[in-house]
Amino acid sequence: MLNPSGEVRGVVLPSDFIAAPAGPSMSLRGLIDHARTVEDLQHQAGRMPHLVTDLVRREQPSFDVTTVLSLVHDAVVRRALELVLNRHQELDGAELAWLSLRSNARREAVRGSDIDSAASFADSVDPGRLRSACRRATIFWSHGGSRRWTAR
Repeated sequence: MLNPSGEVRGVVLPSDFIAAPAGPSMSLRGLIDHARTVEDLQHQAGRMPHLVTDLVRREQPSFDVTTVLSLVHDAVVRRALELVLNRHQELDGAELAWLSLRSNARREAVRGSDIDSAASFADSVDPGRLRSACRRATIFWSHGGSRRWTAR
């Protein structure tokens, strides 16, 4: 950690985060952030129920559990969006803002929560180009038995 003038004031180690409410999810979020394919992302996202089980087993307060789950949901959505944008050069990530809504935005997600989202686009985006691009690039969470991310 540095002060405003750039002098070292202290060091924060990974172990310092273990006691923090979001600490136990750091390794999973790191794996999600580095997922190279949609399939890899699906695999990492599939670990979320195990993380919740572990937090409950550690007797973490329910508020902390839902906060951690929301942070992991955000990481999955963000990485899925990045993977889709990488596949579709006609979409410019700088022209959009992705919004989390409802329980996830309030950090109240539970294992069965869906992910409500919205996208807001810059005024400079041509509506025709946007509609066309969005038809080719979709992200959705399937609640069918597999509970898997699908991105194309």
